[in-house]
Amino acid sequence: LAAHEWARMVLDEAQAIKNPASDTAQQLRRIAARTRLCLTGTPIENGLGDLWAILDFTNPGLVGSRSSFIAQMRGTGEEALRALNGILLFRRTKAEPEVARELPDKIDELDYCTMTPEQIGLYQAVLDTLLTEAESETGEVRQGAILAAITALKQICNHPAAYRDDDTPLHGRSGKLARLEEIVHSVFAAGERVLVFTHFASWGRRLAHHLTEVTGKPVECYDGSLPRAQRDRMVDEFQQGEGAGAMVLSLKAGGTGLNLTAANHVVLYDRWWNPAVEDQARDRAWRIGQG
Repeated sequence: LAAHEWARMVLDEAQAIKNPASDTAQQLRRIAARTRLCLTGTPIENGLGDLWAILDFTNPGLVGSRSSFIAQMRGTGEEALRALNGILLFRRTKAEPEVARELPDKIDELDYCTMTPEQIGLYQAVLDTLLTEAESETGEVRQGAILAAITALKQICNHPAAYRDDDTPLHGRSGKLARLEEIVHSVFAAGERVLVFTHFASWGRRLAHHLTEVTGKPVECYDGSLPRAQRDRMVDEFQQGEGAGAMVLSLKAGGTGLNLTAANHVVLYDRWWNPAVEDQARDRAWRIGQG
């Protein structure tokens, strides 16, 4: 691509270049184009560095260096930033009355699930190990141990098999999985469709296989390891399908850039580090223009 000069280059989901040092951003800057456009539904005014990265990509050098841009914007207060965004951003928000009329009602529910004895035992073991390591380590090693423990606890809450990566049957070992089965059976009984998001792609594949077994309907897992053609095929089949259906998606791969309006239920099986990512996942089904 870099061997040609292009009349126009358009980046969709342009928040992917918010880190100018990333390989994606560096490679895209190698491509010559007379006109560059960036499209993103992710708010970019929250981080001055993110805003600079997109502005500098579309107009290299126009807004100066990253450090000077951030310093100037911080020095002028929020008024200058709002004025700059007012010129550069064109956005329809779901808070606008005319947009809200196009959307179905959105109802959020939070479920609390009781852990099984197996989950409780694993959970306590991880906590005990963490306390021992936290007392003996300091600095980055201690922080790394805490982060690893949090990840392990999330996996245990999902299912012991998500933590141990074993091949034993899944049924009856996780309160959260039992509740998900109830939700999916209820959705299927109504002839409706559901998306299930998870932080962990490997667990998502296992979950999709389990839901296929318990429902008798094929349930696939959409994750970043799949070829683009296969992911596109999965989305098309889900959107065009009739009656009851489900799809499991990894939050990282399926949280942005997809229209899955055939679903009217979304389950966040586990929580992401950033709530904004969860909002994007929910919005795969709750979209502007949806009938």
